[in-house]
Amino acid sequence: MAHDPALLQAILEQPADDQLRLIYADWLDERADPRGEFIRVQLALAGLKHDDPAYRALFEREVALILQHKEEWFPLRQAFTHWECRRGFMDEVHGDAEKFLDVAETLLASNPVRIVRLEDVDASLERLAECRPLGRVEKLFLRNWRPTRTRRSARAPDLRQFVPESPGLSRIPLIEFSGIRGTTDIYQRLQHGQLIEHRARPRPRRRR
Repeated sequence: MAHDPALLQAILEQPADDQLRLIYADWLDERADPRGEFIRVQLALAGLKHDDPAYRALFEREVALILQHKEEWFPLRQAFTHWECRRGFMDEVHGDAEKFLDVAETLLASNPVRIVRLEDVDASLERLAECRPLGRVEKLFLRNWRPTRTRRSARAPDLRQFVPESPGLSRIPLIEFSGIRGTTDIYQRLQHGQLIEHRARPRPRRRR
């Protein structure tokens, strides 16, 4: 698949601007690259409800294009247990923290990923804190995190203490840690990157 580095960089820096994606689709169309059609199809789907008469045909075309080209367009999908593509690019990924970090730089340099959900982060605390490309993500969810126990040591550093100083984590608008003593810890920040909120949200108790 062909790439225009300048256009791709513009999309990465302004992921909410669909006009940039349409310009990129035009550029791909001019080179007979089917990825251009795929971007247009997904942008059209994003603006439709499921009961819209045009939805089914577009959805079927979307599926056909993914099945035909996923090996070329989304080779990094194999690192994840779940992934979703929206508006022409990989938009959300779920999986093991170590596997994500192994491909994070390549993934986030070519896809405006907004949502990342990671499991088993105990052994990856330092790498997560040092991962600068994570700063492009809008929402980061970390599950099954036990700050007092890791596979490598009896006691692990608390990832929360790294957030303000991390080149990547400090730029993420929302980070949620779950699996911590029955609560979910949430960080949110102001538009300019300053952390403004850290709250613990109790989990609902199960009824017996």
